[in-house]
Amino acid sequence: MAKAETTELFPYEIEKLFSVIEDFESYPDFLSEVNSCKVVDQADSYTDIEMEVHMMKTAKYTIRAKKESPTKLWWELVEGDLFKKNNGLWVLEAVGSQTEVTYSLDVDFKIYVPGMIAKKAVSVSLPAMMKNFKNRIGSL
Repeated sequence: MAKAETTELFPYEIEKLFSVIEDFESYPDFLSEVNSCKVVDQADSYTDIEMEVHMMKTAKYTIRAKKESPTKLWWELVEGDLFKKNNGLWVLEAVGSQTEVTYSLDVDFKIYVPGMIAKKAVSVSLPAMMKNFKNRIGSL
């Protein structure tokens, strides 16, 4: 099992940031580890997203995302070939014209991955992912 969390201040308004976070199908455009991402089901209370990512190996999985716009988006694993667990959370808090962003991730793998390696893979990818989100928002 691997858990990681990071908090950063983004120089963007909360609504602009939230709109990028919830635009799942655009993730492959700016997150190099995301091969594909598509909405496969949607209702008033949730969105199911099928993703294919490359971390230690290529993994395909479906998550169910829920939101409280524009301050919170969380998800949990529905099914997948690599993960036993993939739960995460975005929490956004407006700070003037900026936004404090907290991103949390909790994953567990179906295959054996030593805890230290799993934690390192998850925690090392967080700074790059946050930077990619900042760059994406800045380019819009």
